[in-house]
Amino acid sequence: MKYKGVTLFRDLHLVMKKYSNGKKKFIVYYNNVMVEGKRFRDGYIFRVPNSYPLYIPLFELRRVFKKI
Repeated sequence: MKYKGVTLFRDLHLVMKKYSNGKKKFIVYYNNVMVEGKRFRDGYIFRVPNSYPLYIPLFELRRVFKKI
């Protein structure tokens, strides 16, 4: 399993986990709370506690993680 991460904003970190079978998971760490992304429309939605749901479209994820 490979990790690739990026800081989006202060305490907001986005991490991509890549498994050997080709699956990918996107995880957001917000104030040290881990939230796993769910597929929603053409992107991923992260239901961050004590905040609004965070939606990241696929084209932004591709821009950040180049070859996904």
